[in-house]
Amino acid sequence: MPPVSTGLRAALVFGFAFVSVLGQTLESTIYLPDSYGGIRCPTSLTLDVPGDRIFVAGTRADRILIIDCRTNQRVGYVPVHAGYMPILGYNPASHKIYSHAGDIGWYCIADADSGRVILEFSASGRFQEDVRRFFCDSAGNRVYCLTEDGTPVGVIDGRTDSVYVTQFAGQPAGISRYDTVTQRWVEYRCSTVVVDSGVGQAAGPPGSPARCFNPRTGRAYEVARGAREMVVTEDDSVVARILLNFGSSGCYSPRHDRLYCPDRDQLAVVDLAAKRVVSLLPVKGHLVAACYSAVHNRVYLADDSGGAVVVFDPDSNRVVTRIDVNGHPGSLLYDAALDRLWCADPDAGRLTTIDCRAGRVLADIGLGTGGWWPQHLCLDSPDRKLYCASMQESTLCVVDAERGNLISQLKLPGAAGGVCFNHQDHKLYCALHWKPARLAVIDTRTDALVRTIHLGDEEMDCPYELCYSPAANRVYCAGWGKTAIVDCERDSIVRTIGLGTLPRSVFFNPRTRRIYASDVATWGTHTLRVYDEAADSAWEVAGVESPKQILWDRGNRLFVSGPSRIFVLRDE
Repeated sequence: MPPVSTGLRAALVFGFAFVSVLGQTLESTIYLPDSYGGIRCPTSLTLDVPGDRIFVAGTRADRILIIDCRTNQRVGYVPVHAGYMPILGYNPASHKIYSHAGDIGWYCIADADSGRVILEFSASGRFQEDVRRFFCDSAGNRVYCLTEDGTPVGVIDGRTDSVYVTQFAGQPAGISRYDTVTQRWVEYRCSTVVVDSGVGQAAGPPGSPARCFNPRTGRAYEVARGAREMVVTEDDSVVARILLNFGSSGCYSPRHDRLYCPDRDQLAVVDLAAKRVVSLLPVKGHLVAACYSAVHNRVYLADDSGGAVVVFDPDSNRVVTRIDVNGHPGSLLYDAALDRLWCADPDAGRLTTIDCRAGRVLADIGLGTGGWWPQHLCLDSPDRKLYCASMQESTLCVVDAERGNLISQLKLPGAAGGVCFNHQDHKLYCALHWKPARLAVIDTRTDALVRTIHLGDEEMDCPYELCYSPAANRVYCAGWGKTAIVDCERDSIVRTIGLGTLPRSVFFNPRTRRIYASDVATWGTHTLRVYDEAADSAWEVAGVESPKQILWDRGNRLFVSGPSRIFVLRDE
């Protein structure tokens, strides 16, 4: 991670881009201090002993982080196409990093010093599905691709980056060679096996959790599956914890015209008038979410490492108190009318209700078993009820928003995803994951399931994000490849539109009647997409890279968080 002064010096890059005939422009780009990003769920790591560096990969992350073991700071990253449970290997002979995403069979070879990608290719067969770890032979300058039991199914030449695939079916069947010049597979028959299965067995069983040891310093580096940090130990004592998560949600204060963006143990304060980071404040803990209360003029920060909600005073730029909560808070929701703050722990499936006037916890309840627990919370403010959906348990929990106690649990006919509230018709809509794609309709006066809308197997898959348009009385249900528009009066599909391959952070701007979505599924080209409800037209916003969270100042500005930067958009 660069020093603070570097981040402040690189505070702003102006970029004006004409986006569409509807007058939407990218006004400016504000850079946050850390340009390396992070990994929410690290699963694999490998060590460069001579360089004293660690390489870390994670589930669905788009990068391999490079960490300097002397400073415990992130110093770079390698852009990769990572899938589920990626694996890593380091070859000291060629000084290269090797990564493999098993579910998509994608391999990446990169230079360890520069982080530059040398070669990427997609494999098939056992080379795609069965490779679980790498074994680097420094003497022969080869990298063996091994199954879980140590059987080699391929070898990569460290000098030429040539890839050889071997199939074991009693007798050696055939070997394919990947030609790096023509980028094609060349197949031929052979009578001998080019890899030695004994080499794989010598590598030992795969470690769980992921761990590596530096014999020169006597330090061990370890990440547990699903953890968000790397633990450094020496002589069985913890000497450091390196936080790997990045990209947490920020909040906007109209009183100060500032954005507050948590980054691990720091809070970046972005002055929108000055268009730069004006403060980078150290805050104890691991900050993952933020929300602002105009009633108390306070910023509330979720600390998922210390089990607390940090209360920050934006006038004095200091932490005024910490409210201890159970577990690891992951998302926050505040309501000014009730003066309540709700804090959700997505891993444990717990919900904490905080009285902001008294600054204390009113209730802490368990709503499920965690795991696939969504971080979305939906508030029915007139009836003072809060709704939470459990994907793993396929239930909808109804909570007394003022007191924080559980009112009821409704069993749903599918894995629950996002939820949204229709105030006009007293309805709650809940997306049901997996096929057949459906949308559950709940009457909030009785909290009963009244209808299930089938979205169609061919038209929609994995509906997840929802948002409601009061102007048209419609619900937008974003799924894989298609977004369904549902008429709330008839509870029927009006039509389907395209908001990208996998829309996330779907947001409705009531002033302009536009739907915004972050399309996160296109490799390397995550984009911000817009649908104009009145004009019935859709387009892609130019100049916005890897959009994540979308905020609105209730005027004509949108703030879109990207990788260590904030994009300011004029919506007019």
